[in-house]
Amino acid sequence: ASGTNFADALSASGYSYNNKLPVFLTDGTTLSTGTAAAMTAAKVQQVIVLGGVNAVSDAVLTAAGLVTGVLTTQRIGGADRYETATLLATAIGVDTAAFKQASVLVNGTECPDALVASQYAALQDAVILPTKAHTLPAPILTWLATNQATMGTIYTVGGLNAVFATTVA
Repeated sequence: ASGTNFADALSASGYSYNNKLPVFLTDGTTLSTGTAAAMTAAKVQQVIVLGGVNAVSDAVLTAAGLVTGVLTTQRIGGADRYETATLLATAIGVDTAAFKQASVLVNGTECPDALVASQYAALQDAVILPTKAHTLPAPILTWLATNQATMGTIYTVGGLNAVFATTVA
């Protein structure tokens, strides 16, 4: 995931913590030798690049596939952070059904609430979905509507200026 833009990495944080999966960061254009060495040391076999090509280039995806021990690579990336989060949430829900039962909404333009939410999301088996303060972006709204039958709880992390009450009402 991009280390210069927090959104995609933080969307994965709760799930990755629960499953003891490392999240490696890149500048978006290159995979550093240090990151490649850490991937080898962690015996990574599968790499999921989070974010579209504007967040993490195809060159990084290709370089990740060349790291010793890596067997498969794939990209989960949408047009923006909101679509990427929903694509990731869907993939997480397919892998672990419990993660389709709860979600945590956080302000998608500010890092602190999403960072704090990552531990809570892990404890609740919840996906992290970024939103705008005043509105639910279309991909988030669609994902919540699609998963309404299994979604038991929607948490909101942040003050009333981070995610307005009317946004989640």
